[in-house]
Amino acid sequence: MEVALAADPYFYSGHVSVTIQNGVATLHGIVFDDWDLRNAMRISRRIPGVKRVVNDLEIKLGGE
Repeated sequence: MEVALAADPYFYSGHVSVTIQNGVATLHGIVFDDWDLRNAMRISRRIPGVKRVVNDLEIKLGGE
């Protein structure tokens, strides 16, 4: 599932993992701004078999 995130050339997936269970993808880890969070959600929705995405990401503004 992380392959989908890593394949996007505009998203740094080094701090994000995805678990999928019963069609629900849950995003874990950190991102550095709102744009990255929205992008991770968008990418995850496109994973085959995913019906819903749950955000468990933390935003660390400025990479702090």
